[in-house]
Amino acid sequence: MKEDGLSGERQEVFERLTRRLREECPAATEGIVLTWQTNFQTDLSVTSIEVIRLMAGLQHEFRVSLEDQDLFRLVTLGDVVELLLTLRRQSSGSFSWRRLILTP
Repeated sequence: MKEDGLSGERQEVFERLTRRLREECPAATEGIVLTWQTNFQTDLSVTSIEVIRLMAGLQHEFRVSLEDQDLFRLVTLGDVVELLLTLRRQSSGSFSWRRLILTP
């Protein structure tokens, strides 16, 4: 699902996010066109538990660590993409044996 106007890296993260969202919350996303501005509550009516489960999966997939306060700032899919990109950039600058061992 291509979102117009996104850079390659943002587009890749957006596509991975929307794929995981459709897997984790099929009822909420059925028949919905997911965009950068899609709001978790007003457009999808997902519960906070569903958002937490989604973010736990994304933490694992992107090999980043989210703080609890990060979850409260996530209103739209674009917010999630920006947060994941920021965390990925921050973690790429520091050495991690775990990342070295687990990176395919």
